[in-house]
Amino acid sequence: MKKYLFKCIILISIVNQLSAQIILNNDPNNQEDSKTNLMKSEKNITKNLTHWQVLKYPMISTGINVAMVGSAGFLDSADVADVDVPLWFNALITAEHMPLYAQDKKLAMKYSISHASLIGGHYLSKNSPTLTLVPFNAHIKTAMFSTYESYKISRRMAKPGIYQDELQEQTIGSLSLAPFKLENLKRPIFYIPFGLSAIFQVKGMLDSDDAIWKTNKVYVDNEQMNASLAVPLVTAGNMINNLATAVGEEALYRGVIYEELKSSFGSRRAKCIDFFLFPAIHVPQDLARKLEPGEITGLFLMRGVSTLFFDYAYDKGGLPLSVTLHTWLNMLGYTTRWLGSSGVPQKTDNTKSTSVSPNMSFGISIAF
Repeated sequence: MKKYLFKCIILISIVNQLSAQIILNNDPNNQEDSKTNLMKSEKNITKNLTHWQVLKYPMISTGINVAMVGSAGFLDSADVADVDVPLWFNALITAEHMPLYAQDKKLAMKYSISHASLIGGHYLSKNSPTLTLVPFNAHIKTAMFSTYESYKISRRMAKPGIYQDELQEQTIGSLSLAPFKLENLKRPIFYIPFGLSAIFQVKGMLDSDDAIWKTNKVYVDNEQMNASLAVPLVTAGNMINNLATAVGEEALYRGVIYEELKSSFGSRRAKCIDFFLFPAIHVPQDLARKLEPGEITGLFLMRGVSTLFFDYAYDKGGLPLSVTLHTWLNMLGYTTRWLGSSGVPQKTDNTKSTSVSPNMSFGISIAF
């Protein structure tokens, strides 16, 4: 019981920390101050950067991200499943925000502090793969969002005429609240793909013989746990992870990469490139999880189709709408999968044991 209480305390602490950041980012007074400071700073900005100069620092940051994702293929599958990654991998994640120091030292320092606290939370909770995934995933997604921050700074300094449209800038706070706003949930681009996905996901969950309501047992980290405590705990962790995943990945992949592809090649060609690019970035994780070629191909196609939906949502409602779709599709998939598989201990062929399969653990951090 003490172990479960410890998990709850750490999870609540992480939620409080993230909530404070979200509330701070969305406080009207802070937003007004930010807008005022931005207007003042824009008057002093010399908008003389060429297209290449705009992309310089964001490209360095994106390159580090690609190196991090690619290097995941060299990790041991047991370590991936238990979210027990080596120190060099965490250092590579942290390095993604370093180009910000050449653009805004104060902002870069905030990211350094955030990374330090999240890495600390990750190492303190490493005995629980389910729990340690929360700060570890937030660590990765914070690094991704730092690339978007770098891109925002550069875009403000672009020469007139390089971009036809102004970038609709977003903050972590505004995007974290987007999935809970009715204006996003009532859009057809959200509820149509979500509804179609729900039909298949729920059917798979109901057909599973390992579902928690069929075995009347619940396992978390391969330890049997009271359902009244396990279900809320895992659901809360899933919500934090899926929200962080959506905010970080959409900021990078839609807010930077797709935005640039669209500006350079037009919407249709950008979607064609993104259909292959976004799934390809995830292949190293699938290799690290030792998936079969057929499974990797299936995931590639599924992610490609999801990418088209995310791109279309971005075209229609910007990052708030694409984050909304991404969050709830991930939440639906991982929650139904967990409910349908956690009625029995997870089988593993290695010495490490975990009730969170590779698909549920590291996969959730770079899911779609």
